[in-house]
Amino acid sequence: MEAEYIDASEAAKSLVWLDRLLKEVNAIDEESIPTLMMDNQSAIKLIESLFFDERPKHIEIRFHLIRQMVQENRI
Repeated sequence: MEAEYIDASEAAKSLVWLDRLLKEVNAIDEESIPTLMMDNQSAIKLIESLFFDERPKHIEIRFHLIRQMVQENRI
């Protein structure tokens, strides 16, 4: 679960960068929201969770950026 969560976080950063680039050159609609697909249900539940559990405390804070992006409806 940890590896999938970290990979999803890194993919989300790239996805947001690419989304901004495509919107800047008017290649996509300003209203569109990019979608990140993944199949690990544990990682998805951790991303969508509004509360931090004790279990994933060892995951570095920088990887929790994906949770913020989902809550802000950026991905």
